[in-house]
Amino acid sequence: MATYVTEQSTTAIGVLFPTLAIILLGIRTYGLFRHYSRRDIGIDDVLIVPAAFLTVTSGVAMAIGAQMHIIGGHSLDGSWGPEDNVKLGKFEYAFWMGHILAIGFIKLTLLFFFRGLFKGRAERTAFDYSNWTLIALVILWTVLFLFLEIFACGLRPESGWESFESLRTKCMDTFGMLTGCSVFSWVLDLAIFIEPLIMIRTLNMSLKRKVQASIVFLFSGFAVIAGLLRMIPWIQIYMQDVRNPTIRILADDLPVTDQEDTVTSNVIPMRKHIVPSSEHRSSVVKPVYRRTADVNHPANLTNVHDVYYIVDIVVGNQTLAVSVDTGSSDTWFVSDYFECVRFWWQGPEYKPNCGLADGFTGNLSGGVLDNPPFVRSYMDTTFVSGYYGFEDVTVGSITAKNQRVGVVNYTFWAGDGLTSGLLGLGYPFMTSLDGAEQNQAPYDPVFTTMWKNKLIDPLFSIALSRESGDQGEPDGEVRTPEGSYLALGGLPPVEVDEESWARTKIHGVDAIPEWMFEQSDLGLYIIKPDSWVYGRESENATPAEADQGAVTTHGLTTNTTQFPVLIDVGATLSLLPKGLVQKLYAAFDPPAKYLSTNGLFFALCNATIPKFGVNIGENTFYFAPEDLLRQTARDPSGEYCRIGVTDVNGGPYVLGVSFLSSVVAVFDIENTEMRFASRTKY
Repeated sequence: MATYVTEQSTTAIGVLFPTLAIILLGIRTYGLFRHYSRRDIGIDDVLIVPAAFLTVTSGVAMAIGAQMHIIGGHSLDGSWGPEDNVKLGKFEYAFWMGHILAIGFIKLTLLFFFRGLFKGRAERTAFDYSNWTLIALVILWTVLFLFLEIFACGLRPESGWESFESLRTKCMDTFGMLTGCSVFSWVLDLAIFIEPLIMIRTLNMSLKRKVQASIVFLFSGFAVIAGLLRMIPWIQIYMQDVRNPTIRILADDLPVTDQEDTVTSNVIPMRKHIVPSSEHRSSVVKPVYRRTADVNHPANLTNVHDVYYIVDIVVGNQTLAVSVDTGSSDTWFVSDYFECVRFWWQGPEYKPNCGLADGFTGNLSGGVLDNPPFVRSYMDTTFVSGYYGFEDVTVGSITAKNQRVGVVNYTFWAGDGLTSGLLGLGYPFMTSLDGAEQNQAPYDPVFTTMWKNKLIDPLFSIALSRESGDQGEPDGEVRTPEGSYLALGGLPPVEVDEESWARTKIHGVDAIPEWMFEQSDLGLYIIKPDSWVYGRESENATPAEADQGAVTTHGLTTNTTQFPVLIDVGATLSLLPKGLVQKLYAAFDPPAKYLSTNGLFFALCNATIPKFGVNIGENTFYFAPEDLLRQTARDPSGEYCRIGVTDVNGGPYVLGVSFLSSVVAVFDIENTEMRFASRTKY
């Protein structure tokens, strides 16, 4: 993309302004010593020296910086690395300090020069007051913005160049600061430009001489124009969405790096646990509620929950393995002693096995809450019960101090045998939903505490791996495959198709009718995809009879019916409307069939797999064939493999692991939106 911002133009500016400064300083010095005695040297004659020196220094720095490829170019050609960010950050830090001082000295030089021309011998004139006021404002501007530039990152200026993430999370809003600096500077330029033009009217001169003098001072209007051109780009940058691929500066569109979603250093690899087929449990582990006037009922939803993504968290000084869950908000874990119970439909001969690992031992450093108790009922009829307490919780390298957590001592659960609880990443609203007889005030979960304390940006992202899909691959193993990450405050270090980024709004809990919420609070990550695509693609396909709201082209049908879905890393399968999913089942060759022994739809493991995708914005995100027909989840005969999408008669609908394994999903709290990008093949 061709622009006027190049290394050559930056170098030219870096040479031009020092040259002009040296010429003007020479003229000023020549005139001073030719026409005045030394006792006539004024304050402006002194101030012009540092003004010229700093102008020359800034210009030389620009020229050298451009020749060293630090400034004047763009970072979208793939050659820009972390070390270049460090160089740029250090350069900007030093340059802006010198730049602010240079402009301050130039303004003061002009104002004291005006005092020598217009003050006369009278005291306390209108000019005297206005001139001293401008001098005071210039000094204030210089000191204020020099201080803000020096301490924009507190006592650690290196936070400004360590990474984009540290710049955003550990420093003040530098765009806002420099925008304010440029606006304030331009207002002062305008006042300094107007002051001599007004004073010329009061001089005892002929009209012709006044006009001639005014023309001389009108040339300073170029400085006002330059200040305006300097101010406008900062305002444009500040007001535009810097996540767009281009940003308009003056009359030019410039490419930008998406600094809103940069790879974060707060990346936690997730271990993947696939429960053996013989131990599959029909359950999903997350709270979703349907509220009536006096009671919260779990919504009717089942799902095979046999894939777990696990991270270690440190609670106090104890490390616990927990499942990552975007479909709930609480962080909880079992205590060292807990009671595992059976449910009413399990006979007395059933021996309870909650599948939970060793729990937390000892006491919480922040104490416990006597009331309310910690109670959560989940939609697969599982529940946990215990108490709330306070303890430091560390995820990766980020610690939520004195965090409220749930400690479970009584439960009916369906765990994987390796985890001790859940790390809930939902909104605080979900923490207010409790048992049938109590609703409590919401509290800030772990992730919310972290971003509110400015430890991270208010977003996280998920990249899930899948197993290879080879028929002979054993399950029941814990794997740390490439590309399974929870990233706090930015993106995980995985490759994506940069052209595929799409964004969509996060909706409130009232978007799901089955929950019967009247309020629109944000609770979970609910989106409304634009459409759904399914079928077997073929150039010669005859358009089939399409359902209402659907269009079929080249064998692929696009269904434009919109409905809310949850984005849920805790759900192995994706659960979608029966009418849509039945079309997908029929598109397998041979068609998929229901196996009553498993309670789900299966297809022959060597069946032809159709395409199935979700349209978000202008992009379609297709399920990978290995996620649509999972080779490692087979029926007892070994001939049929489980389909990664199941049908339900009503919401809430879910896009689970079978979808998320093909994308990077960004959960952006600040902008109330989700962003997706297709992962490259891995």
